[in-house]
Amino acid sequence: MQLHLPTIFLISQLISVACGLMFLLGPRTTESPFYVWFGGAFLCAPSAIIFYRLAELGDQWLWAYPAGNAVATLAVALIWVGARSVNGRSLPLKTAFLIPALIMVGVWIAATPNGEWTGALPFFLSFSAFSALASLEFSRGGIDEPPLVHARVLAVMCALDSGWYLVRAIGLVVLGVDHPLFLTVLGAENAAIVLTLTIVVGSLCLSAIAKERALRAAHRLAIEDPLTGLLNRREFIRHVEEMSISVGERQNDYAVLLFDLDHFKSINDTYGHMIGDEVLKAFARVARDALREGDLICRYGGEEFAALLPGATEDDAVAVAERIHRHLATSEEAVFKRVRPTTSVGVASVRSAEVPLGTLLRRADVALYHAKEEGRSRTVVFDEAWHHATVASAWVEEPERRRCQPISGAVSPRLAAPSKTRVPAHGAIFGGERH
Repeated sequence: MQLHLPTIFLISQLISVACGLMFLLGPRTTESPFYVWFGGAFLCAPSAIIFYRLAELGDQWLWAYPAGNAVATLAVALIWVGARSVNGRSLPLKTAFLIPALIMVGVWIAATPNGEWTGALPFFLSFSAFSALASLEFSRGGIDEPPLVHARVLAVMCALDSGWYLVRAIGLVVLGVDHPLFLTVLGAENAAIVLTLTIVVGSLCLSAIAKERALRAAHRLAIEDPLTGLLNRREFIRHVEEMSISVGERQNDYAVLLFDLDHFKSINDTYGHMIGDEVLKAFARVARDALREGDLICRYGGEEFAALLPGATEDDAVAVAERIHRHLATSEEAVFKRVRPTTSVGVASVRSAEVPLGTLLRRADVALYHAKEEGRSRTVVFDEAWHHATVASAWVEEPERRRCQPISGAVSPRLAAPSKTRVPAHGAIFGGERH
């Protein structure tokens, strides 16, 4: 059965135009520019066909073949640019536009006219190279993000396209354009089929990628603190509840750390809220880098942060807290050149059989309260001797004597005796505003 080449081209180009207009003019789920690059790529494909049809009008139009090849190369180059945009990386626009233009001009100047195969070799090689780059980018995923599901499909498709055009380039050099094997296997008819499949699969996958990315962005907004990029409190508590079940079955050690940036209100009052926000973001980066793999950290509220350390003993938790103290003192974050914050840390650790994780959060908050009372910029470990019960929604009577365990930067414990401290149901204990 003989395939009708013009019909195949027509169908593929109609699909390509429709997809290009959809990306450029249709509703967008995000402001990311990848819509523009994907839309431009789809519209480049039919534009290349226009040049190829012009070249068939006569010898004076032979220049249109390399022009069409350049536009086709630009199409796959824009797919690569769009993939980088999806992944949040820099956009190599100069490379994407300059290489097709240079190849086109070089063919016009140096190539011997050879009908429809004029400049075919640099076209095959450049198309293969850009397809390989697009495949690599789709398979990489975003910064600190796994690749999208449909991006993996596109990675495979682009890899196949890259291999196909590389084989065509080799066949062109080894066999020549008049060899029957080249014309049968690597000729225009099969190229049209590959192009049609690429456009169909690409249009479906790129549309799905736009939706996937929007869903991922919505999920990120739901679970992350927008300022620091850490987990928000609600998501952190959800992880705590889930982990309470799993670690309870395995009887593992675990620990909770609560951090409070010292005198943060003074930082805001002195330097302004923009600098205060930068301090929060810088602390989040320092703390995240100091944690172990598998640990969780969130912005607990205001200038407070919480970390959950599965499998950590008390000594492990204290070591992490001390590491954060050191990193805060030595970090080269830009905002720390203006203001160098310190933090108070409350630590509570336990065997899973002893105390639920929710109770452990409340214990860590009691320890944090003592760290602030003892002079700030230190780590205090919860001691059962101060509080024999930290029960949700209960009034806790402070004993006349309690033993603190200051770990860093502390002198002899100073006893404080507020009359009563409220323990809310969510576990945070506030004996007054912390600054």
